[in-house]
Formats: sequence, C-alpha cells, structure tokens
Amino acid sequence: MIDFFKKHLGKLIAFGVSLILVFLFMILKGIFNLNEYRDIMIAIIDSFFSIGILYVCFGLLIFVSNDGIFNIFVYGIKQAVNVLRFDKEKQRMKISYHDYCMSRNRLKFGYLIIIGVILCLISFSIKYPLFDK
Repeated sequence: MIDFFKKHLGKLIAFGVSLILVFLFMILKGIFNLNEYRDIMIAIIDSFFSIGILYVCFGLLIFVSNDGIFNIFVYGIKQAVNVLRFDKEKQRMKISYHDYCMSRNRLKFGYLIIIGVILCLISFSIKYPLFDK
C-alpha cells in the first residue's frame, strides 16, 4: 500500500492541486455571494470545466514539447544567452544541437490529460441532468 502511494505521489499531488484550483476558481466566480441555485450550479460547472481544460491543454503542450517542437527555440535562446556572458570560457556552447536534443528528458504527461478529462466529465455529469430539459 505504501509503495502505491510512493509510486503515484506526483499524480495524487497533481489531482489535489486541481481540486484546490477548482475551489479557488469557484471563489473567484463569487459562489458564496450567489443566491439562486442555477447560478451556483453554473459557477461549479464552469470551475470544473475551466480547470479541466487547462489540465488537458498543459498535458497536450508537454506531449508536443516531448516530440521536440520547441527544441530549436530553447537551444537558440541558450546560445543567445551564452553570447552575452562576460566569461569567455563559459561563453561557448559545450554541446551541439543534436547532442542537446538527445540529452533532453522526456516529461510524463498522461496523468495531466486524465485529470483534465475527469474534471470535464464531472462538469458534464453535473450539467446535463440539471440543464438538459
């Protein structure tokens, strides 16, 4: 049981952060100042859906980044920063572009997409029974 929590600690933290963000978004929508049931439910639905879409978009951004779409931009910025350094020894880029691309760590992104889809499904499961008439 403890191994399960150690293995999935990052995913559990990401899910907890998503729920905190949903609650903060509800506060920003003014959920405690709303009087009508329909307005409160719309604020809850908007909160779950907005944070869910953000998680899905961040997951897709990491997916695209893992394929190397942004490698040339990051390498170019590092090259430009190295040119502006005062120390001539550190000014040279030690690795080539190919070596830089091969040395990049791949980030895991699937759990972000799954959390985002879960939040969107919660939003849809609240919306359709209430407002589909």
